[in-house]
Amino acid sequence: MKKKFYRPEIDGLRAFAVVAVIINHFNCSILPSGFLGVDIFFVISGYVITGSLATHHSTTIEQLLVEFYARRIKRLLPALILCVGITGLIGCMIMAFPSSSLSTGALALVGVSNLYLYQQSIDYFGPSSELNLFTQTWSLGVEEQFYLFYPSLAWASGWLRKKKVGKHILLGLLVGFGFISLFSFVYLADRNPTAAYFLPGSRFWELAVGCGLFLIQEKNHHKFTPFKGINWVGSLCLIGMLATMLILKQSNIVISTIIAIVATGAFIFFVKSIDRSYALMSNDQAVGIGLMSYSLYLWHWSVLVIARLSVGVTLTTMPFMLLITFICAYCSYQWVEKPLRSAKWASSQFITIILGGTIVASMAGIFQTAAAASTNWLFTGSRREIEKFSIIPKQFLKVGIKQLPYYTTCVVDGIQRLYDNQIFENCTTPASRQGKNTLFFMGDSHAGHLLGLADELHKHIGFGVHLIETPGEPFPVEPLINSGLGKTYKRLVHEKILKRVLETGKRGDVVVISRLYSSRLTDAGTHQSLMSDGWLKNLGDLSDELKSHNMGLIVVAPTPMFEFSDISLCAKQWFHPFPNSRCWISRDKILNSNLQIMNGLKSISDLHSNIWIFDPMESLCAGGAKCSLERRGKVLYRDADHLSSLGAATLFPDFQKLLDSKVLPALGIKG
Repeated sequence: MKKKFYRPEIDGLRAFAVVAVIINHFNCSILPSGFLGVDIFFVISGYVITGSLATHHSTTIEQLLVEFYARRIKRLLPALILCVGITGLIGCMIMAFPSSSLSTGALALVGVSNLYLYQQSIDYFGPSSELNLFTQTWSLGVEEQFYLFYPSLAWASGWLRKKKVGKHILLGLLVGFGFISLFSFVYLADRNPTAAYFLPGSRFWELAVGCGLFLIQEKNHHKFTPFKGINWVGSLCLIGMLATMLILKQSNIVISTIIAIVATGAFIFFVKSIDRSYALMSNDQAVGIGLMSYSLYLWHWSVLVIARLSVGVTLTTMPFMLLITFICAYCSYQWVEKPLRSAKWASSQFITIILGGTIVASMAGIFQTAAAASTNWLFTGSRREIEKFSIIPKQFLKVGIKQLPYYTTCVVDGIQRLYDNQIFENCTTPASRQGKNTLFFMGDSHAGHLLGLADELHKHIGFGVHLIETPGEPFPVEPLINSGLGKTYKRLVHEKILKRVLETGKRGDVVVISRLYSSRLTDAGTHQSLMSDGWLKNLGDLSDELKSHNMGLIVVAPTPMFEFSDISLCAKQWFHPFPNSRCWISRDKILNSNLQIMNGLKSISDLHSNIWIFDPMESLCAGGAKCSLERRGKVLYRDADHLSSLGAATLFPDFQKLLDSKVLPALGIKG
């Protein structure tokens, strides 16, 4: 239909994008929003794919789709299969439980890993994406899902059939769908950021921008000169992208993404051969990196995760990781991606699709079979060491009279797990001794991590215990936390639970509040307090309401917060020989970090006679200058800031002492 076009500066833009992503993933403090490189890729992809469709020679939609998907298979599959295969094998050797990574790899081959990663991310107890070998493939899934319908849309509009108004119809459709997609992105970014990140509907607008740009420029790739004589527009766009990546943080995701997309579109639209940025982006080095960008993107993350699981990511190891990434990407591009893209795979394009599908199905089947296996026989490390870091010890899995599994019964997230009329009873274990009171544990996941303590109180003293957790939503309401999808729902759940507590509670019963008080590490490497004066006021109001029912309120102060990304990195293995300094934390550092929070809790306790503060520090960090993950060979944490059930159980003696010496006597209850 048309002669194939080529714009070398777009390959240079690819180089800019992939380097930004790599820098961000290796050290986000250097380029906090370098992840926007993926968004730049989306715009480029829409532009280039539309250009590819413009060169088709098909006379029917069937021919078009066969030609298009055969090209996509030859373009994407070889490098992806190589990366997934080699990385998956190495992963099985150094990961005791590689099932999540293997499933992601299998689904990446069929273009839906983003949907799986989304499901994993909204499961609070799902594995960390930071140690998933194939997290980077989510963007491939978004692209492939867009291209499931885009060629058909381009054909139906009439553009690919040379209809006079076909281009205008397609542009109109792209604008319409694009605005809907943009609206969903803006809406979800605050209410459900995980969905905004992974789901295709909130990303399609970025690809649509690239598609629309090509349609507008279809006959004038370099002749379009809206700013005649001006040679700095492209440079301004690049500076804008870089400044956005340097200055704006994750919390500014909506504005930073829009700026990146606008700047990318403007660069593609306005840059000219006389522009200073054109020479920069079209030089041999930039173009070379751009041509390798797909392989670089695939391999950088796999190398990074393997390093995290083995030698660690430090200033010493980082140069070697970057070198290995480049070598793997270069070999992949030169010996696999490039030759197989131009090679003839079969006698027809349809058979090429069948061949590619057969290879994908076979490899995906192998990966899923391995993921479903109960034991990873390829693991070369110490299984005994791994077992110490088991997240959920078996003895604390059951709750209530019916002895139901806690984590599928008493965790209400407003998305996958909803509240119903049976949950309150199912998550309440009545007192086992006559006359004993009930403790109602309430709050976010940091209330849930006290399950081991609740079990000890019931088992050894006979208290009734109740525990429902709402991940990400503290109780009472924290004004600092924006309401969003799931959060408003969980606040309503808290109201229902409190209503039942007040209805069923009796004199001397106690509500136990626990929450996340500080953010995980910020971009500056510090923790930021999440406790507001508004929350303390709400805590006081809750205390007054409980006092009118002759009930007490115990507030659990912060537990130690470590700085590792995944607790498995603290296990000692032959391939992980260097001690991780983030697996312990200075006691003084914790005390200084929590000083403001403790002062706030003490101030509200001083104002209300039925509020008591329980500080877990003495139980968890007794008698030492450092707080460690382990005590006498037992791991006390399940991640960087949640106790394991064993860790929560260690709080029992000090918590019982608080109850017997202060709380119950003040409420008129004999121990």
